[in-house]
Amino acid sequence: MFRLNRYGIETLVAVILLIMIVGAVATILYLWLSQYTSISTSQLQTTAIVEDFQIDGYNYTYLANTPILTIYVHNTGITPIQLSIAYVAYYLNNSIVDKCINDTQWIRDVIIQPGEVQKVLIKNCNLKDQETYVIVVVTTRGTLRSFVFTYTS
Repeated sequence: MFRLNRYGIETLVAVILLIMIVGAVATILYLWLSQYTSISTSQLQTTAIVEDFQIDGYNYTYLANTPILTIYVHNTGITPIQLSIAYVAYYLNNSIVDKCINDTQWIRDVIIQPGEVQKVLIKNCNLKDQETYVIVVVTTRGTLRSFVFTYTS
């Protein structure tokens, strides 16, 4: 008899179906992965924005022949911050020559509310005239701020 050459589905229809299936799978994968990426990114932004502070300045005085460096730390974030350590370093040729560290037991009790300025004291830190120093303040969450200045008496 009469024989027809049929393959079941034409090639053009098969290609269109294949493209639609690949497009659907790609869309599902994109939506699934974008949820994880947006969650982790928003958490990082929240952490960075929430804990924000700056060093407004310093004051160097003597009290009973003891040099005291007062650092003014301003919480510019939206949540309270707790300080971990504060120190002043003297750099020479890109290396630390000398460092004065605050009383770390006392500073851990310091919690600065949003918008508040708190004094941090570093005692027995002898600054030399016309030398450049850097003040470093670190919170318990690891956020670090530094302030570079040249001391003039």
